[in-house]
Amino acid sequence: WPAPLRPSDRLARPRPFPMSGREQLLPSPASQPIAEEGPEHREGSSSFPGSSLPSDGAVPFKALFRFATRCDRLLTVAGILGALAQGMTVPLMAVYMQSLFNSIFIPNDDGTLPPEGGPHSLRDKHIRSTCLVFLLLGALAFFSAGMQSLGLERAAEHQTRALRVACFDKLLRKDIGWYDRHTAGEVATLISRSSTSYKDGLVEPLGSLVRSGCSAVLGFGVAFWMDWRMALAMCAAVPFMAGSVLFSINVQTRFSSKVQVQIAQAGGVAEAALSTIRTVAAYGGYSREIRRFDDRLVVAEHIGNRMGLAQGFGTGFVYMIIYASIAVGFYVGSLLVTSGYERGCWRHEPQPFGDCFTGATMMAVLQ
Repeated sequence: WPAPLRPSDRLARPRPFPMSGREQLLPSPASQPIAEEGPEHREGSSSFPGSSLPSDGAVPFKALFRFATRCDRLLTVAGILGALAQGMTVPLMAVYMQSLFNSIFIPNDDGTLPPEGGPHSLRDKHIRSTCLVFLLLGALAFFSAGMQSLGLERAAEHQTRALRVACFDKLLRKDIGWYDRHTAGEVATLISRSSTSYKDGLVEPLGSLVRSGCSAVLGFGVAFWMDWRMALAMCAAVPFMAGSVLFSINVQTRFSSKVQVQIAQAGGVAEAALSTIRTVAAYGGYSREIRRFDDRLVVAEHIGNRMGLAQGFGTGFVYMIIYASIAVGFYVGSLLVTSGYERGCWRHEPQPFGDCFTGATMMAVLQ
């Protein structure tokens, strides 16, 4: 048995009782490699306990699918295919919108032009076929959107569940000293918010990225195919729009992790106060706990305000560039319409519009 402590040893750590022979052969939890707390596991180095991810929350795109099974990968591929199909509908709609606008001015069967009355079976046939194409595009958009949401949502739900289980497993294997620096409420709040952000990142941003990318690439191709002059004039706004979007993404990435840390610490304060509510009530510490909780929320509010302000300026700049590019498109389109009319473009083939740049073409390129 250990000797009694001397007065000078009262503040020192007491020596453990001697272990039996079998206990000495068993490895302690702290000595196991899986529970070893390396530099990547220290405080402030990662959002998830036991994770080796960078401290700023930025991870490679491939690392987002580290918990995906074969079924999850198939569901993700199905969702991406649905997003691609949905992105194709917008440029195709612009093509058939031009055809619909042009069909309104198709001559009557007797050769007269609207608004002169007369039989117009050819114009009616053209309009009916175009409307049927619009119905098919609507059905394609409906089923592709459902396919995208179903595939990405189910795959993200499965991966998020695996992520939570892995995080809880790492928590149980942590050294006891790790819990001296992290409260239970803080860890629970951080895992809940981070796993929710992880799931949201696998559903809407991924689908929007694929859908918007497909629409942009195919849209530029359709615009240059219809009229390269107006499309080239519209491309002047692309660098400004891309720069503002990248700025908004950078701001959101930088500030969201800071907000999560402050919210997690506020959750830890609330959890600690509620778990010891009898002690808080006995010593009248209501005001102190409320002040500690409010201090964390105030910091998170300031960071959120800065993030919202930066994102607001970025979004406003994007819309300003969009409307400015539309104004430039209308101006260039009107010049092309006027120049085509002055050179007698309607006399050329194919009839009835010849090689004229019409208002329907201008609207299709703007879309």
